[in-house]
Amino acid sequence: MTGTAMNYNGINHRSKHLMKKVQDTDTDCVTTTVQNQACHAGHCHNTTTYIHGCDTYDGDDECDNLTVHYNVHNTTGWRNTTCDLHACTDFLNDDDCANANLTFNSCTNGDCRSGITTIHGCFDSSYAINHLGVADGLDDFFDIPCINLLFDTFYGRHFGNSKKYDQQSVASFSSKKLCCEGRACMKCEKCRDWCYAGDLETWKWIRNHKNWEAADRKRWMSENVWKRFKHRDGSTCTCFHGYRDDCFEWELESTRNTIGRFFTDILTELTSDRTRTLNRYDATDGGYAFLNTTTHSFYFFCKENHLKAMYVIQFCTILLIYIVTQSLAAPYKISNGCGYDSCNPGKPDQINVHIVAHTHDDVGWLKTVDQYYYGSHGEITRKGVQYILDSVIQALVDNPDRRFIYVEIAFFWRWWNQQPEDIRNTVKKLVNEGRLEFISGGWSMIDEAATHYNSIIDQHSLGAEFLNDTFGECARPKIGWQIDPFGHSREVASLFAQMGFDGYFFGRADYHDILGRSAERTREMVWQATADLDPQNWLFTGILPLYYFGPPTFCYDITCNDPPIVDDKNVHDYNVPERVEAFIGASLAQAEIYATNHIMMTMGGDFYNQNALEDFKNLDKLIYYVNLQQANGSGVNIFYSTPSCYLYALNKVGKKWPTKTDDFFPYASTPFVYWTGYFTSRPALKRYERYANNILQVTRQLNGFSQSNLRNIIFDLSEAMGLAQHHDAVSGTSKQHVADDYAQRLSDGIDRATDVINDAYAELLPKDSRSTPIPHQFLCPYSNISACLPIEGQKQFTVTLWNPTIHPVTVHHHVPVTGQYLIYDPNGNLIPAEYLSIPDTIKNIPGRMSSAQNQYVFRASLPALGYNTYYFEAKTDTNKIKHKEAITTTNEACILQNEYLRVVFNDQGNLKHIVNLAKNLTVSFTGQGFYWYIGYAEGKTTPFSPASGAYIFRPLHPEAFPVSLVAHYCISKNTNRNCTKTDTVQKASIVYNNWTSQEFSLYRNASAVEIEWIVGPIPIDDNIGKEIIIRYNTDIKSEKKYYTDANGRQVLERIRDYRPTWHHVPDDLVSSNYYPINSRIWIQDQDRQFTILTDRSQGGGSIYDGSIEIMVHRRLLHDDSMGVKEALNETAYGKGLVVSGKHILLFDRPSDSARLHRTGAQQLFMHPLATYSLPNTSSHTNYSNMFRQSWSALSDAMPLNVHLLTFDQLAPKQYRVRVEHYFELHEDEFYSKSVTIDLQTLFKSIGTINDMTELILTANLPSSELHRLQWNIKDQESSHTNMFRKLYFH
Repeated sequence: MTGTAMNYNGINHRSKHLMKKVQDTDTDCVTTTVQNQACHAGHCHNTTTYIHGCDTYDGDDECDNLTVHYNVHNTTGWRNTTCDLHACTDFLNDDDCANANLTFNSCTNGDCRSGITTIHGCFDSSYAINHLGVADGLDDFFDIPCINLLFDTFYGRHFGNSKKYDQQSVASFSSKKLCCEGRACMKCEKCRDWCYAGDLETWKWIRNHKNWEAADRKRWMSENVWKRFKHRDGSTCTCFHGYRDDCFEWELESTRNTIGRFFTDILTELTSDRTRTLNRYDATDGGYAFLNTTTHSFYFFCKENHLKAMYVIQFCTILLIYIVTQSLAAPYKISNGCGYDSCNPGKPDQINVHIVAHTHDDVGWLKTVDQYYYGSHGEITRKGVQYILDSVIQALVDNPDRRFIYVEIAFFWRWWNQQPEDIRNTVKKLVNEGRLEFISGGWSMIDEAATHYNSIIDQHSLGAEFLNDTFGECARPKIGWQIDPFGHSREVASLFAQMGFDGYFFGRADYHDILGRSAERTREMVWQATADLDPQNWLFTGILPLYYFGPPTFCYDITCNDPPIVDDKNVHDYNVPERVEAFIGASLAQAEIYATNHIMMTMGGDFYNQNALEDFKNLDKLIYYVNLQQANGSGVNIFYSTPSCYLYALNKVGKKWPTKTDDFFPYASTPFVYWTGYFTSRPALKRYERYANNILQVTRQLNGFSQSNLRNIIFDLSEAMGLAQHHDAVSGTSKQHVADDYAQRLSDGIDRATDVINDAYAELLPKDSRSTPIPHQFLCPYSNISACLPIEGQKQFTVTLWNPTIHPVTVHHHVPVTGQYLIYDPNGNLIPAEYLSIPDTIKNIPGRMSSAQNQYVFRASLPALGYNTYYFEAKTDTNKIKHKEAITTTNEACILQNEYLRVVFNDQGNLKHIVNLAKNLTVSFTGQGFYWYIGYAEGKTTPFSPASGAYIFRPLHPEAFPVSLVAHYCISKNTNRNCTKTDTVQKASIVYNNWTSQEFSLYRNASAVEIEWIVGPIPIDDNIGKEIIIRYNTDIKSEKKYYTDANGRQVLERIRDYRPTWHHVPDDLVSSNYYPINSRIWIQDQDRQFTILTDRSQGGGSIYDGSIEIMVHRRLLHDDSMGVKEALNETAYGKGLVVSGKHILLFDRPSDSARLHRTGAQQLFMHPLATYSLPNTSSHTNYSNMFRQSWSALSDAMPLNVHLLTFDQLAPKQYRVRVEHYFELHEDEFYSKSVTIDLQTLFKSIGTINDMTELILTANLPSSELHRLQWNIKDQESSHTNMFRKLYFH
């Protein structure tokens, strides 16, 4: 009794079979019984097969009769087949070949067919079968055992029962030495180490090659027919598919007698003494045959040759579907399509080396995405992605054993759109066979420090949608592949799990962490990526051995200088033994740092495979020659694979894996070299990316609720946002012209989105039954510097504010103006507004062209998921416009106070206290303001001792210097110190010097303090690069602990100078304690929590107890030697770049702070979007008669702890919706609880929900159809659980 367990697409199958052979008393007959049990998902089926065969020799030396009875019983009943054959042979001069004329009758359950065929066979197990005059439908009954019994009889009669064929012998080969080093045929003395693996009709055409004409020779080359020849077992021939000119002739000649060798290689081998059963792979051979009774599919396994083949065989039928022969590369199991079922499982007693051929294609870095795709600007670097994809596809077609993975869908989408239909069909075939596999599937390979979870989901969904629409399920990614980013986030791992990924691999981790994990063999683990969702968010995670490159000296790309494999022994550079020994040594070394007998080698790199033939040809040879050494006991088994197949192999090991709960930040590549500078690099681009996302989400909502169905126009902005998430884009680590290109693409996408906004408002603004054209809506992108040129000097204009959240919000909107206006709210009431001077610090920003000197600040209460329009009407008689005078104090201490907070400054402009009036809490400040670090630039910069640069934050000294020893209040040219108070807002403007300032604002009824900061141009006249921080020193007893968010969602505890995974000895006291701040950071003690919200991704930490510092800008003069080859020295208008931004300060009890920072961060991220228009109306009354000035998509309020993440119209009446519970467990007594929502409430304005399907996070699979791999961990838990929550949220 033998058995095995298999898993196909996550469903367990188990097979057991018992074979009994009974030798009849009649020596010419044999009976075999096969009992088989096949189980699928707990349901089992039993099958019994009886085979009885008799050979009746009629006395004619050249003729024989054969009868085979083939009876199968399973759940559907009996299937009885009888094959009667009469055959006469004509033995050739060659002692191991014969021709047979075959007359036969085949009946199954009473249905009979007959016919005549001729067979040519050679007893080295190579049979050539040619059907002549076979009746239609005969193949449905033609039975393989019949043929084998017949040839077995011929063999025994011709050679005698004492001779038994061994396919590894060379008895049928001549001793003639050939130039190709192959084995010569005894008959023709041509090389016989090749066999034909194609279709029968082409084989007939090849055998007639002596009569070929010019068209036939052209077909031979154009169709690459020569590639259909494969090595036979034991081959010694050194030619490769006709790569040498002198191989051409013998390739044609040696194809005789080769087709059909799968009869004995895979299915059966019968000998004349009847001592073998009908199934070759019985228990004594170390293999078995598994019969799936439902699909009538055989799965053949062989201990020596791994999983050899899978194809459908109908009873009493010959199917020439796939011929398995030995090629240079180790064959897999023949694919049953894509997915885990197409994987090579490896050998249990070997170190299995999974060769993963790949390329890492940055969608912008040293060149723009366009330049990388087309290969232009070779003076920067000679890389062209279109050539990579062209070359890889051809290389995969050339050899079915090869596999390749691809990641960056932004490039593949471009390439796909340029391909003709025949290439597209070829690619689809490769995908469906599992030979081209898409990994991660995002538009780009995201950064994990500076990206927000909303944009991460969007860009992965963009790629997933293209793959699903183009290729279907076979292209659905199952693996996260983040091989190049510079640190890894727990939230990203959680999102990947919710995207349906089974695993996650990356290349970079802190060198301390790597050393410890390598010694302990824990480089692979189960990442418990969140405490909120229990095991459903666990994700198997692995750290690759050499970033994402192959072992040293084994790079075969055209950009490499490593030696190719030279396997011609007559060449002086012959190096096969040395190369094989080196690779086996590298494999054994790598196996020492991993926990199983499976290891993955990533054979690729940045923009590799522009000539994939060179890579694959050498890898083919490497695989072949390394595997030959198994006969000498090497213990290394190497084959083409993919990350998903590698992951599947690890899953089948059944090991209990270690776990991880924290993240992989910060990343240090060597001592003192912390990749924490990019948390802040290019702060203007980081903010612009957030602004563009705000517009993207609003545009989607407007498109959906107006039912405009203009999603194709929104694509430009979606695509630009997908590129911006790249780990050299929003991270700020590209060259300057590439960063400019990212910004330009976002700008172009925003321009296109504005068209959709106008179409949407054309539906939403007009009152019922009116078809009045709406005034054109436009954005004011320079409102952050108080500039909106189109409205300057206008008699009237409107401001429409769209609230993209599902909760009503109150904001204080600023409008720069050149005159005075009356402002009407949606109800036609004049609203009070503050008329304030624009600070000089803003008016003096280089490049500001606005003539506006003043701004209106007014309070706007906006409906949930809707808009309000405010009408501005100019008045020539300014005496009629009365603005309440602002109260200004000078040369004295300043106190800002509203109903909730008091903010106290001393007379030197220093923040001293923030008091929470309702809770009677006070936080005192010992210092708050701008400081700067000197960027390290000592000696020659190298990767091991770099300067501070785009990637690296390396301060020369651990102490930061204040930007000015004396601060002063300032609001205008004529006043040095002041603070201003109005009914709506109270402000304190603090100027440190001519390049740093901040303005504190406390609005009426607000529970937060806003800081608007301006930095730049950073001076470099002293030739010193500077890193600018804002520091908040408090009296909070934080005891080394501080808290930062992960991609705007989870929050992780940080402890200064500590790492949870290893013993951390601080080398750089500052940069080693910096973490990404995507949206918030806080410190706390038992009674108080001080939280800072940010408007973009920044870096920061707590370097001292009670202190928070956030880096806001950088200007450096040296490259950090990490590849970009350019100093981070941003300029604009001939000066250093000026950057403005916002911090929100929150102060409350720890137990009450979650509500503040959760809602505050969400509203800062999804801020109301203002559009302006210039209506051709004479008055507000006229305007209000034509246009609706307030509207909401909601008919009822939504719970505060629920957020509408995505609302996207896919087609008329079809929408993609994501809603989330965005509070973490236990952080708020009330809002962390589950909540039930009625989705119909969200969509009442557009109709009634008729149907709804729950999808995984990337929206490319129903959640009910997702079956992720399960993992066991050391504490006996399992990762198995229900993957998704339903319409209530935890």
